Amino acid sequence: MRQPIVGALVLFALAVTQATCADAPKLCTQEDLIHLHQEDIGETGGRLVLDPPQQIAESTISVDLDLENMTASSPRHFVYRVDGLQHSFQKPVELVRFSQKNAGDRFQYHWKYHWMLGLPGGRHDDSYVYALPYQKGEHHLVSQSYFGSFSHQKGTPYEYAVDFIMPEGTPVCAAREGIVVNSYGDSTVGGNDKKYEFCGNVVSIKHSDGTYARYVHLQPHGNLVRLGQIVHKGDRIGLSGKTGFADRPHLHFCVTVPLDGYTEKSMPVVFATEVGNLRELRAGGTY
Repeated sequence: MRQPIVGALVLFALAVTQATCADAPKLCTQEDLIHLHQEDIGETGGRLVLDPPQQIAESTISVDLDLENMTASSPRHFVYRVDGLQHSFQKPVELVRFSQKNAGDRFQYHWKYHWMLGLPGGRHDDSYVYALPYQKGEHHLVSQSYFGSFSHQKGTPYEYAVDFIMPEGTPVCAAREGIVVNSYGDSTVGGNDKKYEFCGNVVSIKHSDGTYARYVHLQPHGNLVRLGQIVHKGDRIGLSGKTGFADRPHLHFCVTVPLDGYTEKSMPVVFATEVGNLRELRAGGTY
Protein backbone atom coordinates (compact mmCIF):
# COMPACT_ATOMS: atom_id res chain seq x y z
CA MET A 1 0.00 0.00 0.00
CA ARG A 2 1.43 3.36 -0.92
CA GLN A 3 2.19 5.62 2.03
CA PRO A 4 1.02 9.27 1.93
CA ILE A 5 3.62 11.99 1.52
CA VAL A 6 3.49 14.40 4.43
CA GLY A 7 4.58 17.88 5.47
CA ALA A 8 3.99 20.25 8.36
CA LEU A 9 4.07 23.81 9.67
CA VAL A 10 4.63 24.07 13.41
CA LEU A 11 4.27 27.14 15.67
CA PHE A 12 5.73 30.27 14.09
CA ALA A 13 8.07 28.53 11.67
CA LEU A 14 7.27 27.41 8.15
CA ALA A 15 9.64 24.47 8.24
CA VAL A 16 8.58 21.53 6.11
CA THR A 17 9.23 17.98 7.25
CA GLN A 18 9.02 15.85 4.14
CA ALA A 19 8.87 12.08 4.61
CA THR A 20 10.68 10.21 1.85
CA CYS A 21 9.76 6.67 0.94
CA ALA A 22 13.35 5.50 1.17
CA ASP A 23 16.78 6.84 2.00
CA ALA A 24 17.79 7.04 -1.65
CA PRO A 25 15.80 9.59 -3.69
CA LYS A 26 15.81 7.24 -6.69
CA LEU A 27 13.36 4.97 -4.84
CA CYS A 28 10.73 7.69 -4.41
CA THR A 29 9.10 7.57 -7.80
CA GLN A 30 5.59 8.32 -6.50
CA GLU A 31 6.77 11.76 -5.37
CA ASP A 32 8.80 12.23 -8.55
CA LEU A 33 5.67 11.86 -10.66
CA ILE A 34 3.25 13.95 -8.58
CA HIS A 35 5.00 16.41 -6.29
CA LEU A 36 3.49 18.92 -3.88
CA HIS A 37 5.56 21.44 -1.96
CA GLN A 38 4.99 24.08 0.69
CA GLU A 39 5.76 27.78 0.29
CA ASP A 40 5.93 30.47 2.97
CA ILE A 41 3.59 33.44 2.94
CA GLY A 42 4.96 35.89 5.48
CA GLU A 43 5.68 34.54 8.96
CA THR A 44 2.26 33.11 9.78
CA GLY A 45 0.99 31.59 6.58
CA GLY A 46 1.77 29.35 3.68
CA ARG A 47 0.38 27.51 0.70
CA LEU A 48 0.52 24.03 -0.77
CA VAL A 49 1.52 23.94 -4.44
CA LEU A 50 1.40 21.27 -7.15
CA ASP A 51 4.46 21.22 -9.38
CA PRO A 52 3.64 20.75 -13.09
CA PRO A 53 3.59 16.96 -13.73
CA GLN A 54 6.09 15.98 -16.40
CA GLN A 55 5.47 12.25 -16.89
CA ILE A 56 1.82 11.76 -16.02
CA ALA A 57 -1.14 13.49 -17.68
CA GLU A 58 -4.04 12.38 -15.50
CA SER A 59 -4.14 11.69 -11.78
CA THR A 60 -6.36 12.05 -8.73
CA ILE A 61 -4.81 13.58 -5.61
CA SER A 62 -6.32 13.32 -2.12
CA VAL A 63 -5.07 15.95 0.33
CA ASP A 64 -5.63 15.79 4.10
CA LEU A 65 -5.06 18.74 6.44
CA ASP A 66 -4.66 18.80 10.22
CA LEU A 67 -5.06 22.41 11.43
CA GLU A 68 -4.59 24.11 14.79
CA ASN A 69 -5.51 27.81 14.98
CA MET A 70 -5.31 27.98 11.19
CA THR A 71 -7.76 28.73 8.41
CA ALA A 72 -7.50 27.15 4.99
CA SER A 73 -8.93 28.00 1.59
CA SER A 74 -10.01 24.37 1.05
CA PRO A 75 -11.73 21.76 3.24
CA ARG A 76 -9.63 19.62 5.56
CA HIS A 77 -10.06 16.69 3.19
CA PHE A 78 -10.27 17.44 -0.52
CA VAL A 79 -9.56 15.86 -3.89
CA TYR A 80 -7.78 17.56 -6.79
CA ARG A 81 -7.93 16.12 -10.29
CA VAL A 82 -5.06 16.62 -12.71
CA ASP A 83 -6.60 16.57 -16.19
CA GLY A 84 -3.56 17.16 -18.33
CA LEU A 85 -5.29 16.00 -21.52
CA GLN A 86 -7.71 18.92 -21.28
CA HIS A 87 -5.61 21.57 -19.54
CA SER A 88 -1.95 22.51 -19.79
CA PHE A 89 -0.03 22.37 -16.50
CA GLN A 90 2.97 24.54 -17.39
CA LYS A 91 3.09 26.48 -14.12
CA PRO A 92 2.75 25.48 -10.44
CA VAL A 93 -0.84 25.32 -9.19
CA GLU A 94 -1.88 26.51 -5.73
CA LEU A 95 -4.08 23.86 -4.11
CA VAL A 96 -4.69 25.42 -0.69
CA ARG A 97 -3.59 28.49 1.29
CA PHE A 98 -3.14 28.65 5.08
CA SER A 99 -3.18 31.59 7.52
CA GLN A 100 -3.09 32.03 11.28
CA LYS A 101 -6.55 32.45 12.83
CA ASN A 102 -5.88 34.13 16.19
CA ALA A 103 -2.77 36.29 16.34
CA GLY A 104 -0.44 35.58 19.24
CA ASP A 105 -1.71 32.05 19.85
CA ARG A 106 0.09 28.83 19.00
CA PHE A 107 -0.65 27.61 15.50
CA GLN A 108 0.38 24.68 13.36
CA TYR A 109 -0.72 22.57 10.45
CA HIS A 110 0.20 19.21 9.00
CA TRP A 111 -0.59 18.01 5.52
CA LYS A 112 -0.31 14.79 3.58
CA TYR A 113 -1.28 13.67 0.11
CA HIS A 114 -1.64 10.54 -1.91
CA TRP A 115 -2.35 10.09 -5.59
CA MET A 116 -3.62 7.50 -8.03
CA LEU A 117 -3.29 7.27 -11.79
CA GLY A 118 -6.22 8.56 -13.81
CA LEU A 119 -9.56 10.21 -13.20
CA PRO A 120 -12.55 8.56 -11.48
CA GLY A 121 -15.73 7.64 -13.31
CA GLY A 122 -14.57 5.13 -15.91
CA ARG A 123 -16.93 2.22 -16.66
CA HIS A 124 -15.26 -0.77 -18.26
CA ASP A 125 -16.64 -2.07 -21.55
CA ASP A 126 -16.85 -5.77 -20.69
CA SER A 127 -17.55 -6.67 -24.32
CA TYR A 128 -14.11 -5.50 -25.45
CA VAL A 129 -11.60 -8.22 -26.38
CA TYR A 130 -7.97 -7.39 -25.55
CA ALA A 131 -4.92 -8.56 -27.44
CA LEU A 132 -2.12 -10.23 -25.52
CA PRO A 133 0.40 -7.48 -24.64
CA TYR A 134 3.23 -8.74 -26.82
CA GLN A 135 3.97 -9.48 -30.47
CA LYS A 136 1.89 -11.97 -32.41
CA GLY A 137 3.54 -15.37 -32.67
CA GLU A 138 5.21 -15.10 -29.26
CA HIS A 139 4.21 -17.21 -26.27
CA HIS A 140 4.81 -16.34 -22.63
CA LEU A 141 4.19 -18.09 -19.33
CA VAL A 142 1.70 -16.56 -16.90
CA SER A 143 3.34 -16.63 -13.47
CA GLN A 144 0.50 -14.93 -11.59
CA SER A 145 -3.08 -14.26 -12.64
CA TYR A 146 -6.31 -13.17 -10.97
CA PHE A 147 -6.25 -13.52 -7.17
CA GLY A 148 -2.57 -14.53 -7.21
CA SER A 149 -1.15 -15.21 -3.75
CA PHE A 150 2.04 -13.15 -4.18
CA SER A 151 0.72 -9.68 -5.00
CA HIS A 152 -2.71 -10.07 -6.67
CA GLN A 153 -4.68 -11.21 -3.64
CA LYS A 154 -8.47 -11.07 -3.78
CA GLY A 155 -9.81 -7.80 -2.43
CA THR A 156 -6.67 -5.81 -3.24
CA PRO A 157 -6.43 -3.13 -5.96
CA TYR A 158 -4.56 -5.49 -8.33
CA GLU A 159 -6.66 -8.62 -7.85
CA TYR A 160 -7.31 -8.75 -11.61
CA ALA A 161 -3.72 -8.21 -12.75
CA VAL A 162 -1.74 -10.68 -14.87
CA ASP A 163 2.05 -11.25 -14.83
CA PHE A 164 3.73 -12.56 -17.97
CA ILE A 165 7.26 -13.97 -17.70
CA MET A 166 9.44 -12.57 -20.49
CA PRO A 167 13.14 -11.86 -21.02
CA GLU A 168 14.32 -8.30 -20.50
CA GLY A 169 14.04 -6.25 -23.65
CA THR A 170 11.03 -8.14 -25.04
CA PRO A 171 8.78 -5.74 -26.99
CA VAL A 172 5.59 -4.86 -25.12
CA CYS A 173 2.55 -4.07 -27.25
CA ALA A 174 -0.68 -2.21 -26.55
CA ALA A 175 -3.45 -4.67 -25.67
CA ARG A 176 -6.02 -1.99 -26.50
CA GLU A 177 -5.99 1.33 -28.33
CA GLY A 178 -5.99 4.61 -26.43
CA ILE A 179 -3.95 7.64 -25.41
CA VAL A 180 -0.78 7.61 -23.32
CA VAL A 181 -1.29 9.30 -19.95
CA ASN A 182 1.81 8.04 -18.12
CA SER A 183 5.23 7.22 -19.51
CA TYR A 184 8.04 6.72 -17.02
CA GLY A 185 11.40 5.09 -17.67
CA ASP A 186 13.92 6.72 -15.33
CA SER A 187 14.23 3.91 -12.79
CA THR A 188 17.27 1.64 -12.90
CA VAL A 189 16.52 -0.42 -9.79
CA GLY A 190 14.32 -3.32 -8.80
CA GLY A 191 14.16 -6.56 -6.84
CA ASN A 192 12.09 -8.78 -4.62
CA ASP A 193 11.78 -6.16 -1.87
CA LYS A 194 8.94 -3.80 -0.99
CA LYS A 195 11.38 -0.89 -0.94
CA TYR A 196 11.26 -1.02 -4.75
CA GLU A 197 7.46 -0.80 -4.85
CA PHE A 198 7.43 2.66 -6.47
CA CYS A 199 10.38 2.09 -8.80
CA GLY A 200 8.75 0.26 -11.67
CA ASN A 201 9.03 1.87 -15.08
CA VAL A 202 5.59 2.03 -16.63
CA VAL A 203 3.44 3.02 -19.58
CA SER A 204 -0.24 3.72 -18.90
CA ILE A 205 -2.88 4.10 -21.60
CA LYS A 206 -6.35 5.59 -21.20
CA HIS A 207 -9.16 3.80 -23.03
CA SER A 208 -12.31 5.24 -24.58
CA ASP A 209 -14.39 3.95 -21.65
CA GLY A 210 -12.32 5.89 -19.09
CA THR A 211 -10.32 2.92 -17.81
CA TYR A 212 -6.51 2.68 -17.79
CA ALA A 213 -4.17 -0.13 -18.85
CA ARG A 214 -0.88 -0.38 -16.96
CA TYR A 215 2.25 -2.00 -18.38
CA VAL A 216 4.75 -2.21 -15.51
CA HIS A 217 8.38 -3.24 -14.74
CA LEU A 218 9.78 -2.00 -18.07
CA GLN A 219 13.54 -1.90 -18.44
CA PRO A 220 15.39 1.41 -17.88
CA HIS A 221 14.29 3.83 -20.59
CA GLY A 222 12.04 1.07 -21.87
CA ASN A 223 9.06 3.42 -22.25
CA LEU A 224 8.83 3.94 -26.01
CA VAL A 225 5.85 6.30 -26.17
CA ARG A 226 5.26 9.88 -25.05
CA LEU A 227 2.47 11.60 -23.14
CA GLY A 228 -0.54 12.36 -25.30
CA GLN A 229 0.45 9.89 -28.01
CA ILE A 230 -2.37 7.94 -29.65
CA VAL A 231 -1.61 4.23 -29.81
CA HIS A 232 -3.41 1.43 -31.61
CA LYS A 233 -3.89 -2.15 -30.54
CA GLY A 234 -0.67 -4.03 -31.26
CA ASP A 235 1.60 -0.96 -31.35
CA ARG A 236 4.97 -1.38 -29.68
CA ILE A 237 4.93 0.76 -26.51
CA GLY A 238 7.78 -0.53 -24.35
CA LEU A 239 10.48 -3.07 -23.55
CA SER A 240 10.02 -5.49 -20.69
CA GLY A 241 12.31 -5.55 -17.66
CA LYS A 242 12.36 -6.04 -13.89
CA THR A 243 12.36 -2.54 -12.41
CA GLY A 244 10.34 -2.00 -9.27
CA PHE A 245 9.00 -4.69 -6.94
CA ALA A 246 9.79 -7.70 -9.13
CA ASP A 247 11.41 -11.04 -8.36
CA ARG A 248 12.26 -11.74 -12.01
CA PRO A 249 11.90 -10.12 -15.45
CA HIS A 250 8.20 -9.97 -16.30
CA LEU A 251 5.39 -7.74 -17.49
CA HIS A 252 2.66 -6.77 -15.04
CA PHE A 253 -0.56 -5.92 -16.89
CA CYS A 254 -3.81 -4.67 -15.40
CA VAL A 255 -6.76 -2.42 -16.21
CA THR A 256 -7.75 -0.01 -13.45
CA VAL A 257 -9.82 3.01 -12.52
CA PRO A 258 -9.23 5.24 -9.46
CA LEU A 259 -11.89 5.78 -6.82
CA ASP A 260 -10.05 8.69 -5.17
CA GLY A 261 -6.43 9.58 -4.43
CA TYR A 262 -6.04 6.65 -2.02
CA THR A 263 -7.81 3.76 -3.70
CA GLU A 264 -8.28 2.20 -7.12
CA LYS A 265 -9.72 -1.01 -8.45
CA SER A 266 -8.76 -3.40 -11.22
CA MET A 267 -11.17 -5.30 -13.40
CA PRO A 268 -11.17 -8.59 -15.33
CA VAL A 269 -10.72 -8.47 -19.09
CA VAL A 270 -11.18 -10.88 -22.00
CA PHE A 271 -8.04 -11.82 -23.97
CA ALA A 272 -7.93 -13.11 -27.54
CA THR A 273 -5.71 -16.22 -27.62
CA GLU A 274 -4.93 -19.02 -30.04
CA VAL A 275 -7.54 -21.17 -28.29
CA GLY A 276 -10.26 -18.51 -28.33
CA ASN A 277 -11.35 -15.59 -26.22
CA LEU A 278 -10.59 -16.25 -22.56
CA ARG A 279 -12.02 -14.48 -19.55
CA GLU A 280 -9.09 -15.57 -17.43
CA LEU A 281 -5.52 -16.64 -18.15
CA ARG A 282 -4.47 -19.50 -15.91
CA ALA A 283 -1.33 -19.17 -13.79
CA GLY A 284 1.15 -21.72 -15.10
CA GLY A 285 -0.31 -21.56 -18.60
CA THR A 286 1.50 -20.35 -21.69
CA TYR A 287 -0.35 -18.13 -24.17
